[in-house]
Amino acid sequence: REMVSPLELGESSLHLIDPHGFDKDKAVKVTIQAGDRTKMVERITATVDGHDVKTYGDPGSHKADQTVANFVDNVWNLRPTEYDPDLKVAELTPVMKLTYADDRGDALGTLTLYKHEKPGELPPGQELDPANPPKGEIEYLIVTEKTRVPAVVRKDTAERSEQDIETVLNGK
Repeated sequence: REMVSPLELGESSLHLIDPHGFDKDKAVKVTIQAGDRTKMVERITATVDGHDVKTYGDPGSHKADQTVANFVDNVWNLRPTEYDPDLKVAELTPVMKLTYADDRGDALGTLTLYKHEKPGELPPGQELDPANPPKGEIEYLIVTEKTRVPAVVRKDTAERSEQDIETVLNGK
C-alpha cells in the first residue's frame, strides 16, 4: 500500500510549478520587450517607512518604481495550468517577452507571453449554424526554456499583465 499510494497521484504531481528554472532573487536585471519597445529595470534597495526593501526600479537613477515592481511580480506568477504541444509558436501572437539576468548581467532565462483565439465550442446537442459560428475565446500561453512548448496560463493574470505593459513601457 505504501508503495502504490504515491503513484495514485499521477499527472497532478508531475505538473511543472516553476516555469522559470531559476530563483527569483537571482533575477536582478529584467528587460521587458513588447513590440518594438524595450525597457530595462533592475532590483534595487529602497527605503520605505524607515526599512530597506528590495524592489525594482530604474537602473540609472536607482529610483524605485512600484508599478514596474508589481508588473514583474505579476508576470512571475504566470504558472502553467496545462500544456499544448500541438500549437506552433509561429501561429501565436506575441504579447511581451521578459529576459532575466543576474547581477553580473549573465542571462538566466526568458519568459514570452503569447495569445491566440481558441476556436469556439458548440454546446451539447446544438448544430452548427454557418452564419453564426460559436465565438472563440482568447487563450494566453507562455514559453520558457524550461517549458519548451506553449503552456496555458490563467487568463485573468495574463490579461492584467497585457493591460499593464503599456503603462510600464511608457513610465507613466
